[in-house]
Amino acid sequence: MRMTTRLFVCALLALPAQRISAQEKPPVRDTAAQLPAWRLRIMGIYDDRTGAPVEGADVIDVVNGNSAKTTSTGTVSLAFMPDGGGLVRIRKLGYDVQTMMVSIAPTDSLPITIILQKVVELAAVNVVDSARHYVSPGLRAFEDRRTKSSSGYFIPESTVRKEENRNVGEFLRSNIPSLTVVTGRTGAIYVGRSPRCGAGGPPAIYLDGVLLNTSSGPPNISEISLPTIAAVEYYPNTAGAPPEFNHTATSCGALVFWSRER
Repeated sequence: MRMTTRLFVCALLALPAQRISAQEKPPVRDTAAQLPAWRLRIMGIYDDRTGAPVEGADVIDVVNGNSAKTTSTGTVSLAFMPDGGGLVRIRKLGYDVQTMMVSIAPTDSLPITIILQKVVELAAVNVVDSARHYVSPGLRAFEDRRTKSSSGYFIPESTVRKEENRNVGEFLRSNIPSLTVVTGRTGAIYVGRSPRCGAGGPPAIYLDGVLLNTSSGPPNISEISLPTIAAVEYYPNTAGAPPEFNHTATSCGALVFWSRER
């Protein structure tokens, strides 16, 4: 009887050790290590004057806001981007902002080289604040067209900031009455064809000069957040749009968004 009791106690003492062993988890592998090699596409960013690597540049996925910074070698992995790639914005204090479409696929895996240009700062006109403020070339061109053009609709940053809590569809409907804005059941927002167009489809849509339209049709603009936008301009027909916003023969007119710099 004593021998049986001893064996039972020994068995109980052994149980915790067995449970701990069973609950041990294998080490978690780094997420990037689980991705195929083509998903780790590299972007290199360099100074236009010296050719030196640009460290600390922000590379941002415009749609979901994910981002990464370049290292001391001026490079960054685009592993944070979704499969297929997307619209990327590159920002670094003292350099011009660049926005571009980037493809990430098995057939598009070679390193991407980007040259950033030094910016020219404009003298301040506010007598209270004597600091110098950067204004991007895109916004300078917007202001120039706003004062000279007679064929477009222009929404300045002051108006955008007042209404930035609205969604982009409501904002466009209230500020550009002639613009056709359609909201789908899933919340997707599309811009329809202008009644003033004799031919062609919906307007071409640009963000910082980059065409967002694809061969599959007009883009869903519900992802555009007004707190990130500085200005908007709209041309109801292609004839009245500047040449730089006439990149597609299937569209009629142009709707252009400009990103906020600060």
